[in-house]
Amino acid sequence: MANNNIPISHEGRRGCGYRKVGGIYLRGIFLSKPCGRLPIALTTCPSCGRGIRPSRGWTWVEPTELLRATEEEKCGTPALCNKCPIGKGIEDMLGGQAGLIWIGEKHYPTPQAFIKESRAMGISRRLNSVPRDFVLGETWVLFAHRRAIHAPLEIGKEPEWTPGIFQIFKPTSLEIVCDGNESKRIKNRTT
Repeated sequence: MANNNIPISHEGRRGCGYRKVGGIYLRGIFLSKPCGRLPIALTTCPSCGRGIRPSRGWTWVEPTELLRATEEEKCGTPALCNKCPIGKGIEDMLGGQAGLIWIGEKHYPTPQAFIKESRAMGISRRLNSVPRDFVLGETWVLFAHRRAIHAPLEIGKEPEWTPGIFQIFKPTSLEIVCDGNESKRIKNRTT
């Protein structure tokens, strides 16, 4: 007998391939309104002074410190700024900590490739496990990419890129991909 409380979905291939059975995925809708304060360069950590290195996993960061450099900037559209987590006030909207997730160049050569897919299919980002202190519907996630910001182009030179935060997102659900043959261990990974 089928459980009617389990949603069944069929998705096409994403830039990173098909979602994997047993994988835990952060899901949500793409923030479709652009923010004039993004992208934000990620070079040196404002808290400790060390470099910020790309990681495959979840990293907790203090958004207030990372985004402080953009506090005086506005995107020019007050109606949109009031709906944006950066425009309303960093501390009010993002709280004390946020997740930082890097989007890899291997599957998404540019942030725009990830944005295009997210607009078409929604956001789906695999996690190894649900981070401690993560609260669904409350915790914000900052997406970063190595090619978020490009230097002014010069004739005869390759473009130079700086890593940065290119999107902010609040997950609306966690999903575990199942095929019906999972063990109880996989089904209970989020508990």
